[in-house]
Amino acid sequence: MPSNSGHATMIETTTTEAPQWAIIELMGHIRYGGQVSKDTQLGTPLLCVEVLQQDGSFVTQLVNLASIYRITMCDEPDDDTP
Repeated sequence: MPSNSGHATMIETTTTEAPQWAIIELMGHIRYGGQVSKDTQLGTPLLCVEVLQQDGSFVTQLVNLASIYRITMCDEPDDDTP
């Protein structure tokens, strides 16, 4: 049996229902940053992105999971983030 030396190993991931900060990139070159969580209010699983605005308020975007190209988990922006 071949050894696994020199090959990439799996990264351990965690699953949580609590909102987390992330950058979401969608097909069609749309990019959102904000708090993400699972949403099922319309009868199908969607990604809820609470997008932080410059005035400190949030705008909610509901995203179909099939349209997601990439999700980059990140820390909450600090007070100096524009």
